[in-house]
Amino acid sequence: MFNIRNMIAAALLGAALGFSLPALADNLAAMQAEHQTWVEEHAAHIQEHQRQNLEHKRLQLAIAKLQKWLAEHELKNAKHAQAIADHSADISAHEKALSGTGKSADLMAKHAQLAEQHTKMNALHGEMNALHADVIAIVEAVEKQPCCSAAHHSQGCKCAKQGQGCKCAKQSQ
Repeated sequence: MFNIRNMIAAALLGAALGFSLPALADNLAAMQAEHQTWVEEHAAHIQEHQRQNLEHKRLQLAIAKLQKWLAEHELKNAKHAQAIADHSADISAHEKALSGTGKSADLMAKHAQLAEQHTKMNALHGEMNALHADVIAIVEAVEKQPCCSAAHHSQGCKCAKQGQGCKCAKQSQ
């Protein structure tokens, strides 16, 4: 931005070169206005970049949380699969005992153990359903985010989702 000293120096130089002072003043005022516009545009671009960086960080955190939940989910699935396999083996052993000459007290104890396993498995299914709901909520939140910013596409949307539910196309119009 021009200060008074620069404006006086420019006016004296212009006068020495034969330019009229009113024309120089108009040119200087126009340049100052243009420079001020550039400063404001740069400030707006910086602000947009900061907003986008914050949004990217927020999305990265959501993705990290989703990846953590998926890893936990895979671990729970593996434990659940093992529990089902163990339970199937227990049922097979119980059926063999029923067909043999097993003691009634042993069979009743085994029934109680199998009922407890069923209760635990039902609780595990409830946890998995809650985890699925959390994962779905995160995925839906990420999908609602625009895939690009209108500030970066002054000549129209150029993103990969163009014409396929792209949210930035509406912003850039």
